[in-house]
Amino acid sequence: MMTRGNLVKLAAAGVPAAAFPARNTSRIAGVTIGVQSYSFRDRSLDAAIEGIV
Repeated sequence: MMTRGNLVKLAAAGVPAAAFPARNTSRIAGVTIGVQSYSFRDRSLDAAIEGIV
């Protein structure tokens, strides 16, 4: 059963994502650059971060 408190929490959780759209600043010559974190699954966290940088 959905209570009023749960409904308010659910609605409030969705507001930040809708209110602040993601800004993509990773562009080189107009091309968006990104990384798939799955590619670093066999590394430690520190090694993955170093590889992404």
